[in-house]
Amino acid sequence: MNMKSKTHHNVQGAPAAPSQAESIEAEFLRVPAAAKYSGLSRSHLYELLKTGAIKSACIRRRGALRGVRLVFRDSLTNFILKHSSAE
Repeated sequence: MNMKSKTHHNVQGAPAAPSQAESIEAEFLRVPAAAKYSGLSRSHLYELLKTGAIKSACIRRRGALRGVRLVFRDSLTNFILKHSSAE
């Protein structure tokens, strides 16, 4: 059995570029993903968002009451680093 990794090639035979999903890291996270990323509970994250300790944006259609809350990954990472204990 051949154990080589599969490399996709374009029409000319050169290796194809990685797909965007493989090469791009999200700058924004939905709250459940931010909770998983940080290890904090959703309720704790919402409290931090409410106090402004972590930046986020709510994207919604005009006139809509609900939308999608997106947490800035850099803001979350900086918060964690700022509050981590240096041993």
